[in-house]
Amino acid sequence: STALWKIDYAETASNLKLYNQRINDWCRDFDGYLIESDMDSHLLVFKNSLAAVKFAECVQLNLIRLQWSANFIGMCNEVYNYSQADLKRNLWNGIKIRIGISSGEALVDSTMSLSKSKTYIPKVRYFGNAVNMSAMIESQCFGGQIAVAENVYEELSPYLENQTLDEKGGLHLFEEKKANPNVTKNLYMINPKFKTFA
Repeated sequence: STALWKIDYAETASNLKLYNQRINDWCRDFDGYLIESDMDSHLLVFKNSLAAVKFAECVQLNLIRLQWSANFIGMCNEVYNYSQADLKRNLWNGIKIRIGISSGEALVDSTMSLSKSKTYIPKVRYFGNAVNMSAMIESQCFGGQIAVAENVYEELSPYLENQTLDEKGGLHLFEEKKANPNVTKNLYMINPKFKTFA
């Protein structure tokens, strides 16, 4: 969203406030926890891989339906260079975000933080290999994509038995080899245009 901030700071801030509210709502819908947020960047934790993937699909599908302001949609069309064909087919609307999902144990650090109401509240930080891997996976995506680590794909395999693994429908996962040497295992991309899990 760097380019959007440069075009119109106030318009971007207003629309990203709406976006953040929805991220919080969708996170709660899937029993997730929002750990860190920086306007258009978030770190979230879920109880299992299936909940994380359901959340990610919910986000990508519902961002298309979000009621962005007309000015902001025009800014996004300019920045992301949406084609008229894509817009007519409702493939994109507003901002595109990248989502990377990893699974594993994380280290937790809890400290007390002073809130705006001058009361101390616990602040939890997650860090470690699982968190780092999620960030690296996310960096391999394009806007609008969901990428999952190989261990996430393996955890989801019981749900994939009757899915069609191609672009014509059902689940669309495909193996991708990445140039980043830090991402040593295969990544799998999920096409958010299809509803994959009931």
